[in-house]
Amino acid sequence: MDRDVTSNASETITAIGDKGQAGTYLLHIALDQDIMVKFGQFQGGEPVALAAGSYLYVGSALGKSGSSSLGNRLQRHLLRTGMKPDHQLSSVFRLYASNIGLHYVDNPSPKTLFWNIDYLVDLQQAEVSRILFDRSGQNLESAWTEFIIKQDYSEIIRKGLGAHDSDDKTHLFFTSMSNDQWNELILQLPVQ
Repeated sequence: MDRDVTSNASETITAIGDKGQAGTYLLHIALDQDIMVKFGQFQGGEPVALAAGSYLYVGSALGKSGSSSLGNRLQRHLLRTGMKPDHQLSSVFRLYASNIGLHYVDNPSPKTLFWNIDYLVDLQQAEVSRILFDRSGQNLESAWTEFIIKQDYSEIIRKGLGAHDSDDKTHLFFTSMSNDQWNELILQLPVQ
């Protein structure tokens, strides 16, 4: 299947499709040390052991405007609470989003932790290193999750983690994927 794929100059952000303000996304997160993370009230607030390495998170933002739009949701993941610095990819994302017409609020209100993934990406030991998103407006979360589960380079951390609003097994994976596998993933993920 042909797909309209565009990336920023450093290929850290890739968009599938060229017009929509809603869709599904994948975050690649690098964790620089072993850590225990309490994902809010997930499993009664029991901390989850995460090993240093790489993680994938599948999400969706299906609103056409406001906080549930794709641009605002992605920007949210690149911000941290309080006086913590934004993710390094934040300024790259804003420029890229502006260049492709993906809308976001330039000065959002302060971030509060809400979704499971917020507790990971808020840590200074965690860095969102790549983003892939589909702008079709379709909810492809389950299809992308099922595809990633079948890959040898992915491992479920805890059942239900990051997927409290769906019936999926998880939306957060530990991954050993290579750069080549990331590039293949861009072309292999289901888009319809």
